Amino acid sequence: MRISPAQIVLIFFLSAVTIGTVLLILPFSHAAAIPVKLIDVVFTAASAVCVTGLTTVDIGSTFSFIGQLIILLFIQIGGLGYMTLATIVALFIGKINLKERMVVKEVVDPFTFEGLAGFLKGVLKITLAIEFIGAIILSLCFYSKFPIAKAVYYGIFHSVSAFCNAGFSLFSDNLASFNHNWSVILVMSLLIIIGGLGYVVLSELIQGKKWRNFSLHTKIVLSTTGILIIFGTVIIFALESGNPETIGKFSFGDKILNSYFQSVAPRTAGFNTIPTSSLFISSIFLTMVLMFIGASPGGTGGGIKTSTFSVLVMSFLSTIRGERQPNIFGRRVTADIIIKSIAVFIGATFVITFISFLLVLIEKKGFINIMFETISAFGTVGLSRGITSDLTGAGKLLIIITMLVGRVGPLTLGAAILYNEEKDMFRYPEEKVLVG
Repeated sequence: MRISPAQIVLIFFLSAVTIGTVLLILPFSHAAAIPVKLIDVVFTAASAVCVTGLTTVDIGSTFSFIGQLIILLFIQIGGLGYMTLATIVALFIGKINLKERMVVKEVVDPFTFEGLAGFLKGVLKITLAIEFIGAIILSLCFYSKFPIAKAVYYGIFHSVSAFCNAGFSLFSDNLASFNHNWSVILVMSLLIIIGGLGYVVLSELIQGKKWRNFSLHTKIVLSTTGILIIFGTVIIFALESGNPETIGKFSFGDKILNSYFQSVAPRTAGFNTIPTSSLFISSIFLTMVLMFIGASPGGTGGGIKTSTFSVLVMSFLSTIRGERQPNIFGRRVTADIIIKSIAVFIGATFVITFISFLLVLIEKKGFINIMFETISAFGTVGLSRGITSDLTGAGKLLIIITMLVGRVGPLTLGAAILYNEEKDMFRYPEEKVLVG
């Protein structure tokens, strides 16, 4: 069968959701005397595979220990990408063909096929090392509240969930009970940031390169990530400092801490230390913008990606300045990258608008709540204003579809559906069109 890399990626995610559903619907995955509807099981499996974190049930009380381990496994698979794991296994037995390399490139998006084997081995090492270190520190943090066995389990679960930007928590209030715990919040936020940077960036950082030797991609990702975190922290602090339902009653230091975390988490992680439903509308709007931008290419998060956002902004600025192409850090951005960035933005906007329109017709939850939920699903974030569990079956199905589209990516999905092996054998003549 002639299947494109994009189609294989889509088939993987659909297959993973199916397998996850089958495993989670079995009796040993459920806590005693707690029935779970099929749509809720499918929703949980899709959310785990797509590393989203939206849930219609409390996974800490609804699923058994085995069920939680299954969820954790699919979070890890979804974070790394199945074909990445499959290819790493194939590398150990010395079998990998060009098509498999193309599939991996579709998932992790390294710039070249050269050194792909070493790159993928590095991905596995980096992932396990960071998650291991995070698990140890979090276990020590949780030990003050829980017995050693439970503290270790919570540490492992939340380390994997944070690094994979999944947003799943075993605590019924997510991380709200730790909103004054600097150790937990800082460790979780660092795991989220590192996981969202992407493996290309992490590999350059680990090599100890100086700023001038970084690739343009790494410079864009690091600078954009830093700007978004600082900007989000300052604005949320300014907006929410007077809100007694969120951080208004906190000390100055805790206000800074929770504002910082509220700036980091919406970039596809989905954890929360303050109730999202209590945020001012202005803060909700900012959160939706951060969720839409998301993490970085090749990382474990979703959204249109930081590099896409940067290219769009710089393209806009270069246009109004009368420049032919945008220049970033002394490098010219090629036309194909600009076109791809525009296509990603349009695809994401169309999906969010269309799904939100359908949800408005089906659900009676308020436009802001529905738009927030849809952007959260598309960005594989997991934050909600409390409407997820109250959605109808049709509404939950639409959110499942949105999570899949957001995880696969609108361009990859489009390529999977409209794939055609025949290349254009000719070019049409050019003609000017008035725009703007």
